[in-house]
Amino acid sequence: MKRTQGIVFVQVFLSSGRTTEQKKAFYARAANLLAAEAMVRPEDVTVVLTENTREDWSFGQGVAQYHTTEGAVEMIALGRSKSPLTALKITRRI
Repeated sequence: MKRTQGIVFVQVFLSSGRTTEQKKAFYARAANLLAAEAMVRPEDVTVVLTENTREDWSFGQGVAQYHTTEGAVEMIALGRSKSPLTALKITRRI
């Protein structure tokens, strides 16, 4: 695959558990959205998924919210589902 100077690297941190089919669908959707919304060639989209477990997450105050009753209540109150939030880091080489 030939890449250009417009290559984009996307790193997503997420809790483990997604199927290969879900990951493939995400890769395709990310490439399509970046092409449509940011004018990035799909060939220039590189995606890396970094999986970990729920105990690897803290959403603030040094607390592992997934492992405390208060944290679970707080996340529900903020409208978050039981799925982990995904942090997205995009690095673009110019």
